[in-house]
Amino acid sequence: MEFTEAATPHSLELEQGLLGAVMVQGEETFNLLPFLAAEHFFDGLHKRLFREISKLISDGKQAVPATLIVKFSKDDPDLERAGGGSYLSKLCAVSIAPNHVEEWGRTVLDLAVRRQASQHLIAASAQVGNKSEPLSGILSGVQSDLASLADHDIGGVSLVQARGPSDDALAFVEAAFKNPGVLIGSPTGIKSLDDAIGGLQGGDHIVLAGATSMGKSTLAGIISAGVAKAGGAVAVFTPEMTSAKYMTRVQTNVAYKPDAPIAYFDALTGKVTREEMQRLVDAHRIITDWDLYIDDSTGLTVDDIAAETKRFKKQLERKGKKLDAIVVDHIGKLKHNGPASTMKVHQVEAICVGLKDLAKALNIAVISVCQLSRAVNQRENKRPLLSDLRDSGAIEQEADLVIFLYRPQYYIQDEDHPNTPSGNLARHEHDMEISMAANKLELLIAKNRMGPTDTIHLQLDIKAGAIMEEDTLQ
Repeated sequence: MEFTEAATPHSLELEQGLLGAVMVQGEETFNLLPFLAAEHFFDGLHKRLFREISKLISDGKQAVPATLIVKFSKDDPDLERAGGGSYLSKLCAVSIAPNHVEEWGRTVLDLAVRRQASQHLIAASAQVGNKSEPLSGILSGVQSDLASLADHDIGGVSLVQARGPSDDALAFVEAAFKNPGVLIGSPTGIKSLDDAIGGLQGGDHIVLAGATSMGKSTLAGIISAGVAKAGGAVAVFTPEMTSAKYMTRVQTNVAYKPDAPIAYFDALTGKVTREEMQRLVDAHRIITDWDLYIDDSTGLTVDDIAAETKRFKKQLERKGKKLDAIVVDHIGKLKHNGPASTMKVHQVEAICVGLKDLAKALNIAVISVCQLSRAVNQRENKRPLLSDLRDSGAIEQEADLVIFLYRPQYYIQDEDHPNTPSGNLARHEHDMEISMAANKLELLIAKNRMGPTDTIHLQLDIKAGAIMEEDTLQ
């Protein structure tokens, strides 16, 4: 089945403006369109023109009307119908400014994808009328066809010649070589963690996971503060906690002194001294200069977060700033876009895929907090495993880094020891065990797509919401 031109998604105006821009502005503008191929143009002549322009620029030649006209025979029917050589001059006259080229190119690509999607759907509708074809096979075919278009993966969209990425990779490695020991990503605020992972990397989805009361939100807050303190920009989505309570945690952390911590609950309830209050005021003054932003809206979906993050990133760019990371605390509080009947495991899978896609599309670090399943409580060894991630193996699959939090003190429970010499000895040993485990926090790097796994030993003041290097409280 064929489309009529009127019903087919396309824009001759957009195609003309792009072709004119490349002819007038040359290679620099053409390089803004690595995602665009000749096949994405609707008009047959425009397909041919873009193909010839690509060849000329690849050969180091100018793609101007004078060089293009020789690529067509004198009586070329497509060019003659359009107006011959004067049509090329017309394209140059309607060329668009360089700052609009990528936007227009993306729109041309989008229209091309829409044409292919429409073709698939029309073909499928014709098959539905054929009772000899199983409906399940038709639907499966449609699903597969549309899935292949989901990321604009058509005719040369995704494939890029190796030279460009290789240039970027070499520049990255050379910078690291010239500056050994310098973080390649944004700092987390915890040196030993930075040493282990190289800081937060753009494009990575980092999962912070642990059982209840392990300090997940505390760690997420410290990381967001660490990015902002170092001059980066970070957005925090916290549907579980109000922005004011979240910032109280940040304040008690910034105001932290090992020998005089301010408990988070005391700050909330006004049970602080005058000196402690002044420290919180001083912390507030520091924080107000940071590019740290909070959204405590409930009922958020991944699409909501993606849309807001994209808008925020553009706002920062207009100010000459860059978005480094977002924090989602936590995955379990996000809503699923699809039908309510969708199984929980598939909902979590869709959320995780969406967060990873967002990290890659915007080249930012996405940090998400995740709860463990109750299975960990049934084992003698309570240190978490990747299989303990709640609801879905997709969390592990879509994450570049999985960091578990483990507090041994949490699992050491008082036991009823008999009033006997042996019972007294057991009680003493138990007390010693509690004392040795006090304030200890282990960060278990269970998955690291770009490096080794590791265990980082830290100190956690759970009441003050502070995490320190292992020897800080000793």
